[in-house]
Amino acid sequence: MSSQINFSTFEIISVILHLLTLIIVALQCINTHTGDCRGIVVSTKQNPDGYSVTRHAKLSMHEIPHELIHKLQPMELK
Repeated sequence: MSSQINFSTFEIISVILHLLTLIIVALQCINTHTGDCRGIVVSTKQNPDGYSVTRHAKLSMHEIPHELIHKLQPMELK
């Protein structure tokens, strides 16, 4: 009882395209979860005595590595 499985050309191409689609989706999912976001928040406020105070805060968000904890840098008064 020998059974042969014959695939048509369409079936082979279809399987290859499906596998490529799965690989692309998996790579996109991996790439979107490796974020690195940095920025600066600047705020200016005028004190009641007339002086202007500018505050700078550097923001940093990292998803990888999870073992490290990244903290915000303290705000600088200028």
